[in-house]
Amino acid sequence: MRKTALTVMLLLMTFHTAPIFAADFQARLLLHKQVVFEGRSLGIAGWFVAPDISTTRPLKNLFVAGPCYKDAHSWAEVMLGVMLTSTSQGDTLIKAYEFVGDVRVQCKNMKFFDVFAEFFIRPSDPVMICVITRQVVALHGLPALSAGIEWDWFIEKEIRIGPRLTMSYKTLSITATRQYAEHQNILRLYCLANL
Repeated sequence: MRKTALTVMLLLMTFHTAPIFAADFQARLLLHKQVVFEGRSLGIAGWFVAPDISTTRPLKNLFVAGPCYKDAHSWAEVMLGVMLTSTSQGDTLIKAYEFVGDVRVQCKNMKFFDVFAEFFIRPSDPVMICVITRQVVALHGLPALSAGIEWDWFIEKEIRIGPRLTMSYKTLSITATRQYAEHQNILRLYCLANL
């Protein structure tokens, strides 16, 4: 069954991402944890986003944490954190950090699809707003697949939009998204672990 699921995902990703060489490729690991206090809807949430492993550009790690609200169908997180950047110039490794703000909301009680939204503030870049819609597709005997649209808006800079495919199994999901933009199309591969 695992081989079948992997084969289906690879075929979907190949179809979804062709032609792969026309886009900037990015691959990232994301870790997410929510701890909600017993008998309440309030808790603490945190994210770690590892650097893009497919690039020689500056490597960026993102750590954010803060309070969260969670019920049976939705959650909201308001977090502060730091983005760590590592760049090598010759034999010298240059490290820098920057404080960031991040608000994330997910709603699963919509009639036809789920919605995820993010509002990301970083002093050195334009504010980013991300909206993702998805519809889960149930295939007997396979991990859950979902298809949708991912839309990123960098205020006063650019808008990127494109299709998104996700395969989920328990607390792990793999997502491929292709975003079309005026300057550079982007192909992203995410591996998200909800701890």
